[in-house]
Amino acid sequence: MYGLSILTGIALVLLTLPGFVLLARREWDRSGAGLFLLSPPCVFYIAYLASFALRPPFQVAGLLQYDFTSIPDSNLFVAQATSMLTWYGFVITYCLTPAQGVPELLAQRRPAPTDMRLRASAAYGLSILASVAFVYSLPALGSLTLENFGNIRVTYLNALFGAGHIYLFNLLAGTLLLMGLVLSSFCRRSPRILAIVAWTAYLLPNALVTNRFLVSAALFALLFVLALKRIRRGKHISLLMVMGGLAVLAAIGAALGLVRGLSAGLEYAEEHRDPLVFFLWSFDMSEYFQTALQNVRTFDVGQSWLEDLFLQFLPRAIFSWKPQIYGAIRLEAEVMPGSIPADGIMNATYPISMFGEAYANFGIPGLLLVGLASGVLLKLVFAGALKAGIVSRHQFWPLLCFCLFVLACANALGYLRSFGWFLSMLMFHGVVAAFCYGAVWTIAQLGSGAIQGAARSTSQGATHA
Repeated sequence: MYGLSILTGIALVLLTLPGFVLLARREWDRSGAGLFLLSPPCVFYIAYLASFALRPPFQVAGLLQYDFTSIPDSNLFVAQATSMLTWYGFVITYCLTPAQGVPELLAQRRPAPTDMRLRASAAYGLSILASVAFVYSLPALGSLTLENFGNIRVTYLNALFGAGHIYLFNLLAGTLLLMGLVLSSFCRRSPRILAIVAWTAYLLPNALVTNRFLVSAALFALLFVLALKRIRRGKHISLLMVMGGLAVLAAIGAALGLVRGLSAGLEYAEEHRDPLVFFLWSFDMSEYFQTALQNVRTFDVGQSWLEDLFLQFLPRAIFSWKPQIYGAIRLEAEVMPGSIPADGIMNATYPISMFGEAYANFGIPGLLLVGLASGVLLKLVFAGALKAGIVSRHQFWPLLCFCLFVLACANALGYLRSFGWFLSMLMFHGVVAAFCYGAVWTIAQLGSGAIQGAARSTSQGATHA
């Protein structure tokens, strides 16, 4: 069986490779040459192969399998075969969805608006205020020693239960920081002091609680904007440049993860002992999908996705009727009941993956449906993110897409783990980004009006004199 799983993994690569080659040939120049490595087609395909082609032999050998999943080996082959519907659904809509590429965007370059520096300053200033609110809302974290970092992480995660304002403050700070980064890239003289303070105020607390994803996402955004600025100036982005930047980000994320393992007795110790095994555990979508194929009895017909979309970010303090288990977690409880604690209070969640949710909602056709939807959404968001760093005018939609890309779409695990959670994050992060843009625009308009009024008064005074 072990050898057969290796052969089926190779077969999966060969059968799905034509779709990737098609996307690479169509999107290479449109994505900015080397930046194709960061685009959804490349990221999706790598994560997909890691889960459905590379991980199965380890699962069959018993090295990577959860205690609460008990599945026959034959389910692996069904999962591998049907998952290709999702991949090729993604390929079809990503190719067919109309969106401007880098060559078209470069033709739209115009001088930046005169108030761009004011907008960047407003974004950085508001980000600093949100970071201060985030730090102020944190619980007592104990001694600031390397040996205590894992305990600090646990304290932080426990504090998030019933305290959505902590998450919101951090999201506001990160969104405003991203907007300030993009806006300042168009300035001849960027507000450097405000930028340094804003970046420090955001990165230090998140590093303290080892928010690896947010730290890596912020640094990823910095590299992405620098690359777009280079493209804007007519320079080339090579694969080696992008791979070097990603290697640095991976090293930073790994360092934060290893620091957690210094706290004895915590689950992070496994990451400290064997980072490779910990990395492979992350690509567990195929195992959950196999379990869904076996245990799903009735189809949800989209109900779980609607529950995630409208309930995920409702504050329970206001909406006390909000259930503890709904959406993706309800499907987890139905498909893998052994993963849910007896008291219903979960310290960890195991959503049954985008593939499992698609099957649980609409059966085999759902796998094609979720691929088609993913292709459209990811193509539009990535195209908007490219526009944010190349075209300096009409920035509302591009800035919103840039924030969504960095915080929800750049990491394939964000949507491959749960499509319902992905939809809810797109909606909520979009609302937060729209609010942040409105605040920045309002402050910039008021500041610009005040500056122009002061200039007129000075001019009139000089005329009368």
